[in-house]
Amino acid sequence: MPTPTLSIFPRGPGKPYNELSRQERLDRMGAWFLGNRGENARIFQESMASIIWDVQSARQEIWSNDSETITTATKKSPEFKASVAHLEGCLSALATELSATSVPFHSLRNAGHTSTDSSVPALLGYALAQLYNQDSASSEAGSFTDYIEYTVAQQLCHILGYTLDSTGPAPARPSHNDVFGWGHITADSSIANLESMLIARNLKYYPLSLHKAMDEDPSLKIVQTTFTIRLRTSSEPKLFYDCTSWELLNLDSLTIARIPGQLYERYNISSEALSDIVRPFSIHTLGMERLDAEFGITKPPVYFVSVANRHSWSKGCAITGSGSGNLIELGVDGDMRMDVNELKGRLDTCLRKQQAVFCVVAVCGTTEHGAVDPVNAIVGLREDMARRGLSFMIHADAALGGYLACKVHRATLQVPSDRKRDAHAIGLSPWTHAQLGGLSSVDSVTVDPLKSGYASCPAGVLCMRDSRLRFLTHWTSTSGADYDAGTYIERSKPGAAAVSILLSHEVIGLERDDEGGYAHLLGTAMLTAIKMYCHWVTMDLTSDRLVVTAINRLPVERKDNASGDEILQQKRDILEQIVGRANEDLEEDADVMRLLCQLGSDTVVNAFVCNFRLEAGGAINDDVAEANFLNQRLHDRLSVHRRSQDVITDRPIILNRVGFKASTYKGALDTLKTRMKVKGPGDLVALSSVTMHPFPVAETLLSGMVTEFRKVAEEEITNCLVRVKPRRSIHGFILQGLHAGSQSGVYSAHLVYLPMFHIKNHQRQLILRVSVKLEKAQTEKINGKRSSVLTVHTSCKTLQGLSTLDEVLAKGSFEADIYEGFPDIYASQWSLLSDVKFTFRREQDILVNQSLASSGDYDSAIKYPEKTPFYVYAHANQSVNIDHVLTMAPNVQLSAAGAVLSLVPPTRLDPSVGLYKLTLDDYVERTMHPFSGAGFFTPGRKLRVTVRGDDKSNFEGHGTLELPAQLHVDYAFLNQEMAADVYIVAPASSAHGSETVRTLAGYLVQAFRTGEIEWTGNVVVAFNKYLEKRQHSLPTGYSITLGVPTSLPKEVGSYKFVVVSRFVCKQPSSARSQSFARGQTWAEKYPGKI
Repeated sequence: MPTPTLSIFPRGPGKPYNELSRQERLDRMGAWFLGNRGENARIFQESMASIIWDVQSARQEIWSNDSETITTATKKSPEFKASVAHLEGCLSALATELSATSVPFHSLRNAGHTSTDSSVPALLGYALAQLYNQDSASSEAGSFTDYIEYTVAQQLCHILGYTLDSTGPAPARPSHNDVFGWGHITADSSIANLESMLIARNLKYYPLSLHKAMDEDPSLKIVQTTFTIRLRTSSEPKLFYDCTSWELLNLDSLTIARIPGQLYERYNISSEALSDIVRPFSIHTLGMERLDAEFGITKPPVYFVSVANRHSWSKGCAITGSGSGNLIELGVDGDMRMDVNELKGRLDTCLRKQQAVFCVVAVCGTTEHGAVDPVNAIVGLREDMARRGLSFMIHADAALGGYLACKVHRATLQVPSDRKRDAHAIGLSPWTHAQLGGLSSVDSVTVDPLKSGYASCPAGVLCMRDSRLRFLTHWTSTSGADYDAGTYIERSKPGAAAVSILLSHEVIGLERDDEGGYAHLLGTAMLTAIKMYCHWVTMDLTSDRLVVTAINRLPVERKDNASGDEILQQKRDILEQIVGRANEDLEEDADVMRLLCQLGSDTVVNAFVCNFRLEAGGAINDDVAEANFLNQRLHDRLSVHRRSQDVITDRPIILNRVGFKASTYKGALDTLKTRMKVKGPGDLVALSSVTMHPFPVAETLLSGMVTEFRKVAEEEITNCLVRVKPRRSIHGFILQGLHAGSQSGVYSAHLVYLPMFHIKNHQRQLILRVSVKLEKAQTEKINGKRSSVLTVHTSCKTLQGLSTLDEVLAKGSFEADIYEGFPDIYASQWSLLSDVKFTFRREQDILVNQSLASSGDYDSAIKYPEKTPFYVYAHANQSVNIDHVLTMAPNVQLSAAGAVLSLVPPTRLDPSVGLYKLTLDDYVERTMHPFSGAGFFTPGRKLRVTVRGDDKSNFEGHGTLELPAQLHVDYAFLNQEMAADVYIVAPASSAHGSETVRTLAGYLVQAFRTGEIEWTGNVVVAFNKYLEKRQHSLPTGYSITLGVPTSLPKEVGSYKFVVVSRFVCKQPSSARSQSFARGQTWAEKYPGKI
């Protein structure tokens, strides 16, 4: 139970929380939240009404003789009523949109964010304080909320293990010599991290500023010649002024914090006077660059943090002037915890090279993995390095894990041999307990009430082991006592945040030693997280397609050389003994509980990565790019990011996306790839579930959620198979030129294939020289469309008649339909010409046939060329055809027929050389991607070029290329992650099969056009929902598939089908374009007025 100094209200009625029975605890917990179904809405409504009445009473009591500003007559006026009606209408519209599109943080199904339902006390506290408009930036505007802020920070310092001043708030001055914990509230945890960086920077440079002040200010002359300090490298005191720059940079934090007090005690220099003397020479005034120059510092101080850090650290380095390049990211082990051995090696290097270290940051609860860094080992390194002459601060970024410190048994700091648990809650793991127990030894800690404090208000908290450190970021003088917070990075800030947090702490109970309401809430969330982990690690035992690898290893995997059979057996044990069993049942099984206590992450986040089998029960996909695609698709399906188009209830669970960059995670990522049986040098996309739900969760709900997840995953695996497995299909080309040959009615032309980087069927850059026999009327039709892009698509009368691209090339001929532009549906009645036969000589007419298979991996070792290259062919006189050389994704297809090439001196290209290469002199390829718009590729544009022949010719020429009127530019289809022809097939028994499949195809085209179906979603699932929304359904026996169906009727022609083209809708392929397109949906719905 908190000491009296940590609680400003009397304890509530009833027994202390830890004396309650299990049911009594659940009953009391029921009063703390609005409820999954809004069960406590009436209580919340009555409390809000009470707040409003109290505010009204307060306003009536103050200056009670003043007149009213809003009279009865005003309230009866038409304008007043109209404005109230307008307000109510706006509120209703906002409520409708927010309820339909906001992430349901209150639900267990929301596992995608490190936040959950806010406690009722937190919500009411915020509403109450906002109505009084208190400002905690100054004691005049918010004296009471200043004190509340102080109390909140003291409560958090208490659970972190910091020593508190038992006498209560003390006079606020930097000259006292006692080490007491202190903290204050910031706007959020990123600001708290930023303030910790300012403290570390200012602390490092304060001795230099004081040294310079001794040189410049006569009032410190006596100090210059007599003031001594004790260095950690020596047992003898040393004159401060005689210390080298390196020694001054490596005074430890407690030594520096004591200096103002020592100067006061020995020389009676007040803290105010000292501050005035040092300020002109401080880093605030002179800046780091000038102080470095004056003290001969050539190597900038650095920060160390694991690669699993949040973005706030690199941003903070940029803001504080340290430079993000001086944030050194350290590798992690297999559990995503900082690699202490690498840290030690880096610190040794800094000591040897005399490069100062600002701070080592220990992340206590990584946002994406829930990992807790080895705090105790870092503290040990700090002591060891200090004795050798290298000092630095330690900051714990415990935004996620800070509140979990209330579960540490601080009375003895003994790590429990087993996790305290009951049917609904569990204690910390031995690792997490030990590391959070070590927080009392770090210099500062960031805590985030939003993440694990059940208080979703704009607040982070920065706690300091030594209250004197706060004067290093203070921008105004602090008068009064410790509870007079003062001004730091922020000036004005609402006192409502402090009230919100305090009321939640007071009502729920924030206590130490794994006691009180908060400890139980977090223990409940941790137990649910472990049970979710059990579902993830056993997923591949319940699916013959889906394979899931948890980032956190099973206990057996932590052994050296664990066999596959051992791992499989432990998964079976978890599936049989834990998954599906009720909490109460598990509690009675001691052996199972011991196993349960060894599972999951360090906190409440379970990261995992999905993969798939190429055949049911068969080999596992080994391409990291395809595994990435599956995980990205699952995130698209199971997250809320498309705003107005998202239907929350379509998602059985909401998950987060996790990214592992190969360049930073290195060995840890290689190990993870090995565990999931994939290869490739690229980055990895994974998923994570965050379990912050405060209530015990029925196993039936968990199992149901996971079953629905598996169904979604298996639906997405069908898309993956379309990408990776070659199938017979329809192939499309751009038609370039049509030139009469020596034989009447026979024409020559070039066909440029329409490729896709990410779909196996179309991973080819192909240019064919073809012959085609046409009637006069057909020729006139084509010539009449010269101003349009004409496309050629292989035709088929039966699905069995489809071919792979290699089969087409091997045959040397094919029949195709010619379309103006790109068809929505492949059908002869909508084509310009149908069943046109194209022929070519396999040895001479295949000008380019280059696979793009490895180029589709964004993380492959292939790089963009420096100059922008094109293939040049069909060169007659000065007229040439060109097609951009595709090297890697993302890219752009740029094609033109009849461009004018002018070389200097005038030179004709050799007709016997079928293919030349051309590069643009003024455009660097790697700077142009991702491509958007037409860019330089516009009609009439003249480009400076260099032309080279093949390896045999040694030709090189320079000149200009003038682009013709008709150009083809595509970066949407080419880079589309998932797009394929959609096959709608009717059974042979259907009497109206032809008509029905055409109708269904029309529906599908319309859905693409209106944006109700996108390639970024699952087209088959989305189309069924589209039909259901319109009270239709796919008729019995009909099928809709991406790519040709894998099973076809044996009798050719015994069914009817329609194929909707992969070109049906050009949709954004880059993340930036997709984000813009999604945002436009709101702009269209709510057009703003200026």
